[in-house]
Amino acid sequence: MEWYILVILSSIFLTIQHVLQKKVLFREHATEYLTAFCLLMWIGLLPFHDHIQFFIPARTFLLLYTIGALSIFTWLPWIRAYRHMEISTVEPLRNLSPLVVVLFATVFLSERLDSIHFLGILLIIAGSYLLEVAVFRVPFWQPLQLLHKRYIAQILISMTIGSIVAVLAKILLQSLSVPTFLFWTFFLASFHMVIIQFIKYEGIDDIVKVVRADWKLLALIVITTIVSDYLHLLAIAMPTTLISLAIPLRRLSTLFVTVIGGELFHESRLFQKTMACIVMLVGTYLLLL
Repeated sequence: MEWYILVILSSIFLTIQHVLQKKVLFREHATEYLTAFCLLMWIGLLPFHDHIQFFIPARTFLLLYTIGALSIFTWLPWIRAYRHMEISTVEPLRNLSPLVVVLFATVFLSERLDSIHFLGILLIIAGSYLLEVAVFRVPFWQPLQLLHKRYIAQILISMTIGSIVAVLAKILLQSLSVPTFLFWTFFLASFHMVIIQFIKYEGIDDIVKVVRADWKLLALIVITTIVSDYLHLLAIAMPTTLISLAIPLRRLSTLFVTVIGGELFHESRLFQKTMACIVMLVGTYLLLL
């Protein structure tokens, strides 16, 4: 299967996960939710034990440990932002992250994009940003004007760390299976989150409270995340796949979220939403040339 088909399928499941996660975060605290999520993710991966390498070289484990630790600083700022800020501010900024990935992929993986592919990336980012701004009915520059705020600054740091994780993932997936990578990433992330939970919060009581209150939604989030991440990483693991193309293409989830939410068909700002979708589709076409 072609890498871009895997990435597009991944973005569909990412859309479902994203919608479900928003519902949980309306009720739960960010750290409690992320701890429960990470624990349930690696437990949910145990049925695939036949495809997981439990004994790995020390150097590989060190890289996986680094990814597990860094992943927390990638995920937690976004989740806190969703919890404490207006979604209309956070969502458009998510679509700027591929620019950082392109920069890191160029520097550390020597990936080179031609002008057509780079234009496609810019169109997807611009279209998804424009779509989010239209959906939430906020002025175009409002999210960018808040870059000095506390949680926004954390998001920018998160984008940088997430790009490092993407580069390390591309390197490790040349020698590790996708289930092995997923299992160790979430196992080590869980390890760190549990420590944070016990030091700063109420420990196991908070985790149990989240699972009891939202176990059905959490189960669906875990399933959709496993499918989405598996498809995405399967594409990344292909030697010919450029992460500087794959990750921007995954931002099509912005379009899918809008369609599923029914926002695309509201009368308000219909022209702006339509133009944003056209821009994203043109960008996708250029990306696949």
